Amino acid sequence: MEQAPRARRQLAPPTTTSLGLLLHLGRHLQSAQTLILGTYRHAEVGRHHPLDDTLSELVRERVVDEIHLRDLSREGTASLICAALGSDAVSDAFVTVIHARAEGNPFFTEELL
Repeated sequence: MEQAPRARRQLAPPTTTSLGLLLHLGRHLQSAQTLILGTYRHAEVGRHHPLDDTLSELVRERVVDEIHLRDLSREGTASLICAALGSDAVSDAFVTVIHARAEGNPFFTEELL
């Protein structure tokens, strides 16, 4: 099986150009085996944010699937830290600091490690 080409583009902060590109790709690559993965913090994208308009349009056109993730609990953060560090246990103080700093976001948690 032939592997598809890969590309990576960071959309933060979203610009008119990058959001226009996202709309274009969503509309014109429907028949291609393509995955475009984007992440954002729901709390940072309100009703008047340009990304909200773009997502609403892509959802309306049925070319996007959204997966909403909840924040990690403190225990979830501890489990993620242990798995990432290959450890059976980490100190409560370390978990508390990382959890507070990442606000339960698993992506930020991994970045802090």
